[in-house]
Amino acid sequence: MPGKFFNLLAAATLAVIACSYGPEQVVAVSPDSHADVFARHGTHHDLTKKMKRHARRADSTKCRVRDSSTSSTASSAAASSSASASSGSGSGYSGSSDNTYVAPPSSSNTYTGGSGGGKGCLAWPNGDTGNLAQWKTSHVSLMYTWSSWPVPGASAAGFNVIPQLWGDKDIYDFTQNIGKYTTPTLVLGFNEPNESGQSNMTPDHAVELWWQYMEPQRANGHKLVSPAVSGSPEGFEWMKSFFSKCNGCHIDMVATHWYDVKADDFIAYQQKYHDQFGLPIIVTEFACQNFNGGAQCSEGDIWNFMAQVTGWMDSTDWILNYCYFGAMHDMFNVNYANQLMGSDGGPNALGYRFINGH
Repeated sequence: MPGKFFNLLAAATLAVIACSYGPEQVVAVSPDSHADVFARHGTHHDLTKKMKRHARRADSTKCRVRDSSTSSTASSAAASSSASASSGSGSGYSGSSDNTYVAPPSSSNTYTGGSGGGKGCLAWPNGDTGNLAQWKTSHVSLMYTWSSWPVPGASAAGFNVIPQLWGDKDIYDFTQNIGKYTTPTLVLGFNEPNESGQSNMTPDHAVELWWQYMEPQRANGHKLVSPAVSGSPEGFEWMKSFFSKCNGCHIDMVATHWYDVKADDFIAYQQKYHDQFGLPIIVTEFACQNFNGGAQCSEGDIWNFMAQVTGWMDSTDWILNYCYFGAMHDMFNVNYANQLMGSDGGPNALGYRFINGH
């Protein structure tokens, strides 16, 4: 009997220890900005893999071994003093006096985004679905897929499909696909490199990849878009460090991601990045989504949020384009009330609101 008692006690103790070392609850940290969110671990690369499956069904190339260089954990080293704001002038980032980013786009060839109401963009992981014409309006000009794969149906429908070098795992695909973009376009940098569940790299490693794979695209007339960090305070510090280390890099515009619930906070966040780096901005992900443990946006909240922030972006010259997160069936861990796609693969009511701009 005593033996059984001690066995039970030992089993209970092991159970307690196992629970103590189980998966850690994700908690957002937001002391610096109301828009700080914890990234959706694995989401974007899941989207990338989904897009590749779609692309490869339509691609006759043979299977090949992928280059998968290992990246290290993200650094949160801060750069020094901020740049002065420049209301759309593209004045460039001015960090430390001895190591600065000093290559703003010239006034003669600066990408100006959609004119007036044409700034809308689709963040699209769905492949060449055959119904892309339903999504094309005068308000929506760009599409990107978290990958470098072309989407012929989107191009035929009138979208400017822009490639992305998502991270280390996508280098091979990028090198194979980038030559297919024969008309000058935008090339997006790395996806949330400050997050371990995303492209996960230090600013130093990002600078190496930038010089090796991004910078050469200028020879083909492409405009280069910065990495897009998550909305955490660490993301902002990562971006400052990247700009300070990428001495002589040509970066034409900054990409931002934002998830939270207040339109005023969204606007303040974009202003913060513009003030810091003095470059135009493309918002490549945003939604009315609470990752901070509070209540989620209601349907009415989302409609009001979209109206406020898109109205502000349409009237702000240094916001070039904006891509709402929602043109998909699987919303991953984003509030489904943000969904833009109906069951038939076309826009739902909120989707039509977004693509029409009203």
